[in-house]
Amino acid sequence: MAAEVVITDGSENMLPSIVDFYSARDVFITGATGFMGKCLLEKLLRSVPDLGSVFVLTRAKKGKSPEQRTKELLSSPLFERLRSEQPGAVDKVVPVFGDIQEKQLGMRREDQEMLQDRVSIVFHLAATVRFESPLREALTKNVASVSELITLCHGMKHLKSMVHVSSAYSQCNRTGVIDEVHYQTPLPPSKLLGLLDWMTDEQLETLAPTLSSGYPNTYTFTKALAEQVIMDEAKVCQYPSTDLPSLEPVSTNLWRVGWMFFMGPLVSSLRWARDSSGWCGATSSERLTLCRSISSTTSSLPLAGSPEQAPPPLPSSTTIPPARSTP
Repeated sequence: MAAEVVITDGSENMLPSIVDFYSARDVFITGATGFMGKCLLEKLLRSVPDLGSVFVLTRAKKGKSPEQRTKELLSSPLFERLRSEQPGAVDKVVPVFGDIQEKQLGMRREDQEMLQDRVSIVFHLAATVRFESPLREALTKNVASVSELITLCHGMKHLKSMVHVSSAYSQCNRTGVIDEVHYQTPLPPSKLLGLLDWMTDEQLETLAPTLSSGYPNTYTFTKALAEQVIMDEAKVCQYPSTDLPSLEPVSTNLWRVGWMFFMGPLVSSLRWARDSSGWCGATSSERLTLCRSISSTTSSLPLAGSPEQAPPPLPSSTTIPPARSTP
């Protein structure tokens, strides 16, 4: 029999369970087609039966619409158990056309307003994880996208938590003990993003070694800058420790063989606990959480398409489920 987990906010107030917190709430995820994103999506859908809609930022790629790509994602072997046990759960996933490499994440105004009216929980996993990405690409995908998302979140009427997934390597330029605190970057992210407006790619690459001095590559450099963006623009930020309690024994039927047991971005607060369903974390309201989690460095999101490409109309078969009342 599993032990009961009691989670508090540090006072006498009990916080809701993970399942209760997510119940009937709508979620927005960037990077859902990536390795970590698809694990998060599957876990949310399977572990929270009463979850609201899950909006996933998806771009068109290789002639396939966001809806087609999302359908392929949900047909993959990872979602086999979910399709078997809860066939209707995949219908909660709604593709939203967008591109993290564009202004306002490449989204239509009406989609932005819909998300701001409905979404309570945001997970930002989209990024380029290539260590040697060109500086323009790394700044755009790993830094500018965070600023654009924070702007979107500031307009969300029911926002409870925004989780930005950073990297355990974001402070690898430091020696000794690296605490779960914010470290000021040598250069302001806004100044560096301003360079994108007038410098050529060649000029940026020439300056890259100087700008990222102390960091081994553009990935770690821009991940550190993204944390600075959060501190500058998000107003409220909590750092959960990455020294998480072990979830042992891990049930072998939780994941297909070959899938890493992933828990980092499932956290929406800075206090930790474990319950019988394998969740790790406790929730609190009105917080932005930055998770420095170790991610796979061999997988990367596909390059974005041309910024001039206009968003195609949503396929006629795409339906957005009605909003549900939250507890």
